[in-house]
Parts: sequence; C-alpha cells; structure tokens
Amino acid sequence: MKDFKVLAILLLASAAVGTTCAQDSFQAGTVADLAGKTFAFEGVNYTFPQDDYSFSGSGVPPLPASAVAIRVDPSDPKSLLISCPFWALNQPGQSISIDIRFQVTGANVQESEQYHASATGDAQISQSLTVAGNPPAVSASFRTAANGVNLPPAAWFSEGPHDVVVHISLLAGQKGTAVLRSYRMRFAHRERPAGPAETKR
Repeated sequence: MKDFKVLAILLLASAAVGTTCAQDSFQAGTVADLAGKTFAFEGVNYTFPQDDYSFSGSGVPPLPASAVAIRVDPSDPKSLLISCPFWALNQPGQSISIDIRFQVTGANVQESEQYHASATGDAQISQSLTVAGNPPAVSASFRTAANGVNLPPAAWFSEGPHDVVVHISLLAGQKGTAVLRSYRMRFAHRERPAGPAETKR
C-alpha cells in the first residue's frame, strides 16, 4: 500500500512538471534579466547562461546587457524581438558588435528577420542567428546603402538541445550612418519538408 501511494505521488508530480513545461513561461525583460534563467515559449525551452552577453565597439559607450531587451513581437506573437535604443551610429569609425548566447530544446527550425535597418554611405549592418551543429544552422541578414537581405530562408537542424548565438554588428564606416531598430527570431518544431535543408516560409 505504501509503495502504491509513493507511485501515485510520483505520477502526480510528473504530470505537474509536464503541464508546467507545456505552458509558456516567458516574461519580457532585458538580456541581463534573463541571465541564468530557463523559460518556455511556443513549445520551445530556452536556457540563458549567466554569461549570456558580450559587447565590443569603438567610438561609443559600452552597451550593457541591461540595455538590450527581448520581448514578444507585437506583429508576430510566435516570435521574440531583440531591440536596443542605442543601435544607432552617425560618427566616422563608430562600431558596435554584440553576441547573445543561450540554448534551445524542442526545436528543429529557426528563422530570423531584421526590422527597420537603415545604412547610408559606407555603413554596414549585419545579423546572424547560429545554431551549433555539424553543420551549423545559420540564417544571416545584412544592410548596406546599396542592398541587403532582411528575411533569410529558414534554417533546419536536428533535435536539441543546441547552443545558439545571436550576433549583431553595426559599422558606420568613414562617411555613413547605421541604424537598427530590432531583430526578430523564431524557433519552432515542425515536420521537415522533403528536399533542400532550407526552405522559405
């Protein structure tokens, strides 16, 4: 009888954990707020390490993790939006480069898109979303005064967990300006289509 009660308690606890994992637990905040935390969003689990952010730059004040926000995209509730009000360069030689690191579990495809990127003169803006693997799954976008890619094809990968790096870079050049409003990312689990590893949405 005692064994039966123990088994019943374990089953109830397991069911409770399963229910918790199935529900979204994401709360908008900064990259600093998310350090050391795990949350669920749209059926995918995200785990941010304590050292989830790095910055380098020239001609600009350092941008801490507390200056970079992550929230649900108002125009696409299945995606997360990364943004910072200080991603704007207008002086010669200025540059910004940041990396955001985390791990995803429960996904097999990723998509990304740059929002409202503007470059003039010889300025350049680039972003990439890289899922570690062999080979890595990468989606990359860029913007110059002449051309750019806002929405790269979806990138597929095997079941997780996988380490992920978001890289964002802005260069003003010697006679340009670079502004990036935000960067969108989406992780999901879908049935993989036949054919090439990458397909358009």
